[in-house]
Amino acid sequence: MIQQARWAGTHHVRARSFSTSRSATDGALRFDRRRETREAVTGSVVATVRGDNGYAALSRMELVDSSDSGLGLCSPTPIEPGMIVTICVGKRPIAAFTAMATRCAREENGHYRVGVTVAGLRAA
Repeated sequence: MIQQARWAGTHHVRARSFSTSRSATDGALRFDRRRETREAVTGSVVATVRGDNGYAALSRMELVDSSDSGLGLCSPTPIEPGMIVTICVGKRPIAAFTAMATRCAREENGHYRVGVTVAGLRAA
């Protein structure tokens, strides 16, 4: 995708790159439209998920990937977009990330792939 912008009589061209990949099973071409680079990470975290009703539930989740603004998690339970998630890192919670769920998709293994946008880092 190429966007053109005009400032003070000069033309600037901005290009957003897309990476593509093919699925090993169906051969379909998929576009990755993420604006940030994601890096694979491993580990587990304990998360508190808070819904609209104010109730909270604890859950252990596996880290999948990270970017500057968010995390990809694997959860045993679905987390609806918009739910607030507090992620505690380490055995003793030294740091906690407050995040908002932005996507949730069920995987073939029965777990859920959850994307969260990190709002801030705070002391636990």
